[in-house]
Amino acid sequence: MGTMLSLTSAAFYAMHTLRLSAYCDVDATTQAAGQVLINAALDVLALPIAWGMGSGLHHYFRKATAADVWNLAIGALWNGLLVVGATTWAMSYAQQAFEATTAALAYATEPLFAALFAAAILHDHLGAMQLGGGALVILANVLAAIGARTVTTTVARCCRRG
Repeated sequence: MGTMLSLTSAAFYAMHTLRLSAYCDVDATTQAAGQVLINAALDVLALPIAWGMGSGLHHYFRKATAADVWNLAIGALWNGLLVVGATTWAMSYAQQAFEATTAALAYATEPLFAALFAAAILHDHLGAMQLGGGALVILANVLAAIGARTVTTTVARCCRRG
């Protein structure tokens, strides 16, 4: 189930990347503001749903202190303005200069950096599969940067001759 959710998340992220590319003529700040507002609205909608599903939110808020609620508010602001807003702004701004395929490859380094930070900060262990996958992500970005189209065209010509 976890693998299916990860693949579904990746598909939605790819659609998001294409959407950013389709609207690259829209001001990056407008896109980021829209994304922050949509995420805030979805968060507000998710709370009552989670509350009604017996998620334990009502137990948390019954025991929460004013400091707990303040910390949640600060976390929500951080997530909304910096994680969502600043990231969407940077992505929107960058996609005015790069194609969606190139941008998607660059965005694929996000889990790689998350794993590296987890290893460095949280002392998580990276296995051979994680390191190999990270190397493939980096290789894909390098090939895109040096002109993978040229490499692909050359390979295709060789295959047609053979």
